[in-house]
Amino acid sequence: MDNFSQHKKDGDTWRSAPFYSGPQGYKMHLQVYANGCGIGAGTHVSVYVQIIQGEYDDTLTWPYTGTVTFEIINWKDDSNHIKGTVNFDSEGAIACGRGKKPTGEKGNKSYGYHKALPHDELYDSENEYIN
Repeated sequence: MDNFSQHKKDGDTWRSAPFYSGPQGYKMHLQVYANGCGIGAGTHVSVYVQIIQGEYDDTLTWPYTGTVTFEIINWKDDSNHIKGTVNFDSEGAIACGRGKKPTGEKGNKSYGYHKALPHDELYDSENEYIN
């Protein structure tokens, strides 16, 4: 994410380029809220994965029940990265209306972490998560 400070100030959401879970798999993207979302608003970076409409949707099993792992890299200390695993379990997906086949370009609701990384740990004497 370029210009992190400006994204944080403006309350912007950054979205990664779309990617697939594998060959002929589910299409998704990563969403990062620099100034947080939900209970992380104003204090944390929030990170989510969202399933979006893809080329192979008609041949896939719905709801999606896989997992996605992401990692926030600490540029200063190679042993202090923040890693999270997002589980799209079928019971939770059905109960929350998530993971179902996307019907539009925006996709479904997102799975992730409201409090992925506290703002006060973004850059200090031991950590450097923004570059």
